[in-house]
Amino acid sequence: MDYILKIGESFSGISFDWDKDQIEEKFGKPSEVWEDKTEMEENALLTTVEYTYEEEAVSFIFEHFNNNFLGLSIYPDKAILDGKNLFDLNREEIFELVSKYSEISEEEALEPLLETEVIDGDDDEIANTEQYSFDDIGLTFWFAEDALVDLCISAPYTEEDLFDEE
Repeated sequence: MDYILKIGESFSGISFDWDKDQIEEKFGKPSEVWEDKTEMEENALLTTVEYTYEEEAVSFIFEHFNNNFLGLSIYPDKAILDGKNLFDLNREEIFELVSKYSEISEEEALEPLLETEVIDGDDDEIANTEQYSFDDIGLTFWFAEDALVDLCISAPYTEEDLFDEE
């Protein structure tokens, strides 16, 4: 796995429209599988499935809404953008790099966490984390102090995409 991020296109050659079968074809059976089904209004169903590959240090999350595939989100422990591993950069360096691709400012991207989540039994790990979402390029970053602690890569989208009534 080369961990190369091509904004809006792919991560390590994986397109954001890949399904579970395509991921399994490339990586084999996941080391861990987690699934959640959430009933929404009017009998709608949101299904989330996570495939974790410990050896490759990456997780893939597949979301379906009423059996319609919404997309793939990728959570790697390494991501190379413009020849630089994002996890080796500090917050300022990451935002400088991201500003070449995104029209969203750092201030607009900051999202307050709505609730404290527990990660690996450690409340402090997420409680002291800031989340920044650059939806127009499909990147969400979580920082603890100045260090990148988590990254989500997905297809870019805008608010218009979310509420588009076709």
